[in-house]
Amino acid sequence: MVSKSFTPEESFEGERARIIPRPFRIILNEKGEGKVKLPGFRIKEGHFKNVLLLYTFPSYEFKFSKRSLRIIGDEDFAELIVEPGENCFKGYIQALEFRKAKRAKVEIIGANDERVERCILETKRIMEFSHTSLTEPLLIITHPMLLEPRKLLETMGIKKAVDGHGSFKLRFCIELGIKRELKDEADFKVDVKYRKIRNFKAIQIK
Repeated sequence: MVSKSFTPEESFEGERARIIPRPFRIILNEKGEGKVKLPGFRIKEGHFKNVLLLYTFPSYEFKFSKRSLRIIGDEDFAELIVEPGENCFKGYIQALEFRKAKRAKVEIIGANDERVERCILETKRIMEFSHTSLTEPLLIITHPMLLEPRKLLETMGIKKAVDGHGSFKLRFCIELGIKRELKDEADFKVDVKYRKIRNFKAIQIK
């Protein structure tokens, strides 16, 4: 079941609308289950009445509750250092000492009530990586009757999303066997960081 709501903030008349930095959030699993919160405009009159112009403004500032995630087992040790970067965060896997563990994973998880997680890295070696949320500015053209989470994923060309602004959890874990792992977690928050965006890619949900 899909529940939709639209919260008006202000009304204006004109031929142009200014897109300003606003937070968005897309948390969806492969079945289209989850939550979507997008800023945008709703046309109230004329030939395009009720058409929605929604957008994603990919501008991010990352803040972590802690920078070091460590896993200590009987015979295994792993450490991940995270550092906020320019519109992204960087990760440094500085130590991997495996005897029983098979691999290390880094996952991003939505809020407790969203129950969607996304693996952003699997590795068996020491390495560096960087991660950002959605990078392409999108202008989504649709109608309230056509707006569905699964269609949004298909139109964006992705299978799952844990992206946008707000509160998340970063999970660092090592796999020891089937359904057995050790983990450490850090909460992090993503705020809107102002920057100029000139071009938006227009996509249509039909």
